[in-house]
Amino acid sequence: MPRDRRSKSEDADSFIDAGGSAPGEAEENEEVKTFSTRFPEKLVKRIDEAIEEKMVSESRNQWLMKAAVEKLKREQE
Repeated sequence: MPRDRRSKSEDADSFIDAGGSAPGEAEENEEVKTFSTRFPEKLVKRIDEAIEEKMVSESRNQWLMKAAVEKLKREQE
């Protein structure tokens, strides 16, 4: 069964049109903190699968930061 490449292309176009900075890019003077976290193996597998499905690749760290930002925005509403 052939894949519908049009929907992936439209996703990429909307991503590019949105502009902005890439997830995880800190402001010039913003201090970056690092810390270790532990996740269940099943959750890491699901995160990695979600990343692999994206047309534009991102690191696990970028994906997690984007998820945290989305969660914080929802909580502010």
